Amino acid sequence: MLPTVDEDFDEIEEVEYQNKTYALRVDEDRIGGYLDGVEAVRQAVYHALNTERYVHSIYDFDYGIETRDLLGQDAGYVVPTLERRIVECLSEDERIEEINGFEAEVRKSKITFSFNVVSIYGDFEYEGEVEE
Repeated sequence: MLPTVDEDFDEIEEVEYQNKTYALRVDEDRIGGYLDGVEAVRQAVYHALNTERYVHSIYDFDYGIETRDLLGQDAGYVVPTLERRIVECLSEDERIEEINGFEAEVRKSKITFSFNVVSIYGDFEYEGEVEE
């Protein structure tokens, strides 16, 4: 005999990102305090862009960014692909409304980039880098 389920699955509640979160003190290699608002979004951007997609089983396949396949590729391919992937990666966070102003600079085997993040809590500029 199989059990019956009386729940109405038409009323599934969608869960949004929590905005209050622990503060990652990357420079100090520790976690301490809390963040919310635009600083929590900034930390979420940092974390998503520093997590390789499909590698860590703790995250679903929509989280993180793919960068490993860009290693050794021509900068003319890497820069527009990186921009597209950043926008794709960050669009998963409903607190982020827009990514704009993407700029990249190629130096030897490193690409530094920056862009503006427009979030529901405020705007900020983000800077990062990728080794070729």
